[in-house]
Amino acid sequence: MTAMTKHDAINAAMGLAEDVAEGRLDPAVLKQQAVTELRALFGTVVGPDDPAWDVQADVARQAIALGALTADELSEWAAVMRRRTGGTLSGSGFDETLRCMREKGNNATDIAKMLGVSRATVYRYLAGNQSLSV
Repeated sequence: MTAMTKHDAINAAMGLAEDVAEGRLDPAVLKQQAVTELRALFGTVVGPDDPAWDVQADVARQAIALGALTADELSEWAAVMRRRTGGTLSGSGFDETLRCMREKGNNATDIAKMLGVSRATVYRYLAGNQSLSV
């Protein structure tokens, strides 16, 4: 493999500029190709063992800071994280989260899966017959 020279880089850039100027390159197509490549490289979050994990976590924080998730969605994920770390699922904050999840159209199966409880527990809790405990 030979190293690219400044002359090679200038010629490549000029060729690209010519293609754009003559309409042979569609910016929308280029944008979609870039998004497809980014999704392939970065879009699947595997977990802490993935080399991209730190970058993905940083991007997630930035996206949340810029309003990518609603307050209700953040509450839902906070409840999921509390459950994963062995925290309690009871309390008024969780009550509101569960109600919001249901109002947003999540069925009992989805809610149970996200929260790590049984469907029966979700049904009982929504019916007001029992406080949700793990």
